[in-house]
Amino acid sequence: METARKNRNRYAGSQTNVFYINHIGTFNNAPGCSNEGDGSGRCAFEDAGEDSEAEEIRDAEEDGAQPLQLSRPEVRRQMLSYVMRLHPRYVAPLWQQAYQPLWEDILQQPEVEELLLGGRHQQGVPYNRRQLCRIIHYLHVGQKVLRESATNTELGVALEGTDDAKVRTQFSYLPEGREVCQVLAAAVARHRPAAS
Repeated sequence: METARKNRNRYAGSQTNVFYINHIGTFNNAPGCSNEGDGSGRCAFEDAGEDSEAEEIRDAEEDGAQPLQLSRPEVRRQMLSYVMRLHPRYVAPLWQQAYQPLWEDILQQPEVEELLLGGRHQQGVPYNRRQLCRIIHYLHVGQKVLRESATNTELGVALEGTDDAKVRTQFSYLPEGREVCQVLAAAVARHRPAAS
């Protein structure tokens, strides 16, 4: 009887994670094409959705023991403390005063709360840090809340204290769900400072 195992592969030229349950296969380094895989001769990308590489990853980091259960206000304080690591250095000048109130508003929205608290959490934090980084990305590139000159590496180092690729790569994706993006846009509109 085969046991269910995850097969995680990286291909040259792109980051793609392919999962096969009850099957272990080897893959060549040609982007997306398998030489054994599931035996179909199809490219691995055919089965992987557009966001599957980021959404379906469940790293060993996430397999550890979950942190103690904290109250929602305490978890919000932790998330606010995390995003405030970007202030003031990486926050756009116009948003310096409005940055913290904006985040306080965002973190209280039910759609955002469900996204950050309802799914998987990374080890050591009681929230989904990857989705939180995606919200930061939305505010950075979509709403210009952060300085345009800030790079993904700089943001990752400011948040984590190290150049952690697991966090840095999340700055290339938008948060899950159209409703979440709509809630974020509404919060930005409520807190947008008047241009001086």
